[in-house]
Amino acid sequence: MKIKQQTDEKDCGLYVLQYFANFLHNLELDINYLKLNAQYGKDGISISCLKAIAKKNNINIESYSGDFASLRELKQQDLPLAIMVTNRGLNHYVVLEKIVGDKYYIQDSVYGGKRVLNAIDLEKIYLGVILVFSSATKQQIKQLTLTNKISDLLLFKEHNALIFIAALFNLVLTFGSTFFVKIVFDIVLPQHLVSSLIAVFAIFLLINCLRFTNNFFKNFVVHKIQTQIENNLQSALLEKFYVCSQNYLHKLSINEYMRRVSFVPMIANYRANFLYSFVFELFSILGSVLILILINVSLFGIVISVLSLTIVINFLFQSKLKKTYPVYMEEQLDKLNSEMNLIGTKGTPMSFQMWNSIFKKYEQSLLKLKTREYKFFVDDNAKNLTFDLLLGNLNLIMVFVGVLFIFKQKLSTGSLMMFMTSSSFLLTPTLSITSLWAKHSLFQKQIEELNFVLNFPAQKRNGKINFARVKSIELLNLNFYFEIQKPIINIRKLLIDKSIQLVGPNGSGKSTLLNLLSQRTEPVTGLYKINGIDIKDIDYTDFNKNFIYISHSHYLPRMTVLDYVTECSPEKVEYLNQAVNNPIIVQLINDMKLNLQDTIIDGGINFSSGQRQFIMLLKLFTQKYKLILLDEAFENLALGMYSVLKELIKQEQNQALFIEVSHSKKYVSNINEVNFEKINKIK
Repeated sequence: MKIKQQTDEKDCGLYVLQYFANFLHNLELDINYLKLNAQYGKDGISISCLKAIAKKNNINIESYSGDFASLRELKQQDLPLAIMVTNRGLNHYVVLEKIVGDKYYIQDSVYGGKRVLNAIDLEKIYLGVILVFSSATKQQIKQLTLTNKISDLLLFKEHNALIFIAALFNLVLTFGSTFFVKIVFDIVLPQHLVSSLIAVFAIFLLINCLRFTNNFFKNFVVHKIQTQIENNLQSALLEKFYVCSQNYLHKLSINEYMRRVSFVPMIANYRANFLYSFVFELFSILGSVLILILINVSLFGIVISVLSLTIVINFLFQSKLKKTYPVYMEEQLDKLNSEMNLIGTKGTPMSFQMWNSIFKKYEQSLLKLKTREYKFFVDDNAKNLTFDLLLGNLNLIMVFVGVLFIFKQKLSTGSLMMFMTSSSFLLTPTLSITSLWAKHSLFQKQIEELNFVLNFPAQKRNGKINFARVKSIELLNLNFYFEIQKPIINIRKLLIDKSIQLVGPNGSGKSTLLNLLSQRTEPVTGLYKINGIDIKDIDYTDFNKNFIYISHSHYLPRMTVLDYVTECSPEKVEYLNQAVNNPIIVQLINDMKLNLQDTIIDGGINFSSGQRQFIMLLKLFTQKYKLILLDEAFENLALGMYSVLKELIKQEQNQALFIEVSHSKKYVSNINEVNFEKINKIK
């Protein structure tokens, strides 16, 4: 049995669980369903979380600690089991299938198959954790899968009939054009029929023009479908970043989201062209087979033999490529990460030794990738040579055999010419449709990856109640965690009826609480009330309009400073214009050496850290807010700048409730500190 290849970095535990579900119950668990319902920590899925998911799928997991010597003593009847190793700095689960002497046979989801490690190599990465999987009961497990959220985005049924007709029409015209050579060589040429030649030429010229015109309009329809599919997929995917909570969004890294976004144009192109290509090529194969058999069975036998051999060789090549492709993807990811590390050093002061260390890692990853690509090139070149030897000489073989038949008066010259012309409608479409089928599994996997994100549930925002001012915030039995047994927020009761400052060490959950208050993250359990009203009953649009969350860690998108500060809102532009009538604000902007028409580049790398924070804080002069969350918002501003800006903000936002975090105690509101560790009982 073979483990499947993981596509995302933190999912190894789920692929191991999928392997054992197949091993114990002969059941194929939907990996994306498991992912959607798993809790992810910073290192992936913990053992406790994996146990909880396994239990829901009728599987027990027992975890043990054991050194490598205990691993050596395992008997074959104890296997398979899972062990934890380290992979690129992360905890990684693999399946240990058997031990033969000094060789350890493991199933590794990174590679999507079996690896063989010797004792020395395995001992270097073994982390001393063993997981034993067993069936909980003999009851039948219900097969659970994700809802197909993507199918409707890929179908455009109103165009299918048009595409189908265009494919058939083009096919008829294409095959019709092949009769030109037979008519000319068998009828016109022997009898020197000049007028007939002109008439035949005109008719078949018209046929070709119709075929080309048909293709011209077909391309417009296909392009329209491709554009619609791409727009629909892109919009549905990117919308998730706004409507979904961090509870789901954190399951994937930025690189994994970028990879999925890159799938969209390829999937759109594939799906838009699939119907036409499949219909045209399938009927082309059927039509050409019929014509070739009618012309000469013996010649057809030669063509089909060469074609069959070519398909077998292509299949063997694709099988070999499929086995090594997971390794190639892993090496490509390593190179990408090394490049990002290298590019990330731009403008960062560091020693030559440090830079050289980063550069060497890049060179090593590049060498591994290029070595793999060279192996692909060698295999591909060998395949092309084989194809050239077989298909490149096929016309010579057909002419040679065909002329022998002509000598024996079993074939006419026109029929031979028609056979050679028609054979291309068998060879090219057959190779194309086999390639199309090979790509289908790849694109299907990409579609499943997109469907996983599209299944992220949008936050429920059905409230209708508005409020004039935030008089109080109440938190009751509020709990939040990414991993079971690792709580981040556990607040029994907290009443905030005036502006406060949260104090506590790094990592105590202060920023997480601000995320919960901003509704970017949803609590696992508990109540969050504003003015005694459950947050679920409050109009989210009104809430979102009247609160602001400013953090030093927030991303600055590429746009002008003015557009970022005012969110491209004419009302906020007007409000800011009135604010800058205050000469003190103008002086602050000048002191920060800012031009509101400057463009923010690469997240604000063209500005100093103080300038970036000042740009964010300018948002507080674009409207009156009811709730203001500040997380280290003034840390990089000079004390004099902070003092002046604080007073201006207090005057401007005199009706707002402030909740602030600042290790340097740079607050806007009056001192009312709350020790966060005392109210957040996570230990």
